Amino acid sequence: MKTQIAYPIGRKIINIREMTKVEADREGWDWDWEGTPVMELDDGNIIYASADPEGNGPGMLYGYLIDEQQAIYIEPIRVKNDN
Repeated sequence: MKTQIAYPIGRKIINIREMTKVEADREGWDWDWEGTPVMELDDGNIIYASADPEGNGPGMLYGYLIDEQQAIYIEPIRVKNDN
């Protein structure tokens, strides 16, 4: 049984970016999931969603804005490349 910890309480999200191929490979996931959001924390660690508790594939991050009473999904910021 996994030990429950309070991590990442108190950490700050410093970036939201796309998952890299190396990160997907480390999880054993197909690279077909390009665009999966990864949250980078101020301590250098990362967090990302999984399709299920078994880690069968990546997923999307969802949330809810209480003040606006609106559901949202979180996606990486895509920087336009003019090259």
